[in-house]
Amino acid sequence: MRILITGIAGFAGRHLTAYLTTEDNHEILGIDLNFKNFNSDNYSGKIELLEADLTDRQRIFSIIKKFKPQQVYHLAAQSSVSYSWENPVETFRINV
Repeated sequence: MRILITGIAGFAGRHLTAYLTTEDNHEILGIDLNFKNFNSDNYSGKIELLEADLTDRQRIFSIIKKFKPQQVYHLAAQSSVSYSWENPVETFRINV
């Protein structure tokens, strides 16, 4: 199954990826804006990673059209409360 995970480098994304990669029948594409806390070595070729900004609609639509996911897990989010209060429109665009 082709699975797209946004926010793959975050807490929930890492745990979901660890679970899904225990099965060999998944092709996983992970999207995130920052992979500094993500160790892709743990998944030894079981996933593909793309650095992308979810607010770049054209790029995201292009990725989806090319990959043709059968499942999508939208786990990306702006999680900083103070930043969210200061930038509500951007937070909405990322989280929704």
